[in-house]
Amino acid sequence: MYKKTFSDYKKTLDNDIRTIIHKGKNVACYKFPWFQTILNFAKQGKTHIKREQLSKPFVEKIIKHTKKSPFQGQTKVRDGKMLRSVKDHIDGKINMEKLLLITEKEGFKDVVRALPIIGRKKITNDLYIDEMKVGKRIILQEKFLRLAQDENLVKLLDAGTDSRWDLQQRVWEKKMHPSVLIAFDENNGMLYEERLNQRIFLTSTKPTLTNYQGDVCFYCRKPYSLNNLEVEHFIPLDLDKSFFLQKKKRLKYNLNNIGNLVNACKKCNGPEGKWHLYFPKKKFWNELHARNEQMCNSEKPLELTLQSNLGKSKEQRLQKLIELRDLCFELYMQEWEGPTEIYDSMQFTN
Repeated sequence: MYKKTFSDYKKTLDNDIRTIIHKGKNVACYKFPWFQTILNFAKQGKTHIKREQLSKPFVEKIIKHTKKSPFQGQTKVRDGKMLRSVKDHIDGKINMEKLLLITEKEGFKDVVRALPIIGRKKITNDLYIDEMKVGKRIILQEKFLRLAQDENLVKLLDAGTDSRWDLQQRVWEKKMHPSVLIAFDENNGMLYEERLNQRIFLTSTKPTLTNYQGDVCFYCRKPYSLNNLEVEHFIPLDLDKSFFLQKKKRLKYNLNNIGNLVNACKKCNGPEGKWHLYFPKKKFWNELHARNEQMCNSEKPLELTLQSNLGKSKEQRLQKLIELRDLCFELYMQEWEGPTEIYDSMQFTN
């Protein structure tokens, strides 16, 4: 069954990029540093970029992530020359000069051609022209160069790529560590999991959420930088308190799971907005459900957490949200009408 992508909901270049980062093939890590590398060159306004210019920033990003986790691809790829050479460099067996020569030869074999392809279809021609075979270079396209002049969007796409990379590493690790549920740490804003009684922090929550709702507040849809967005509990934590006071037992739903988290601006999340006392109107629940389904479609490490909290099927997950909304009414919690001004349409619903 075909599952809609970000590009299907709204065809823009940044949505094409999110689709590539989330739904492109993940045999190895290469698409993540490759996109971050060309994004940085586009930000500088450079158009014609030779392979030797691309090699150093590309491999430096792989080194950084390999130091965090040696799992940078499926087993067969990890045993290949490129990733073996990165490990040898980290271990002090080869110098950077030799690693760069290997990167030029091995690092760009497939990723340059394959990056814009989802399934069997090339979803955009607006990133670059591939002249690696004939000219050992790429030419960045005008539309991509214009996008990269939006400093806030560049930061969000770069951070979102990093967070997706962090989570994909967890997928490649899963044969070593049994799957466990991922939770949110309110103190540092990180997603984490418990392994052998140890808390392992995976990635930052805000850019992970931004991958789905873009650089906007979930409620008012106004653009903000990451620093001006807050991780907000869609269903307020007060629901658990009210449930315990009235039912004398704990709510069997983890309000800290990522399926209940959104990025919101300070106004919508503050005393003049939703705050911690109110639950949103129905249209926002529909948007949350659609957002969660996109997570289930593309974020394998998070899929188990969503299924555990909301249900294994799409229908079960929707029904669970309906039941939680009904519970908010039953416990006499107040419904929030939403912001007085909404700046754009919803990402997934109208």
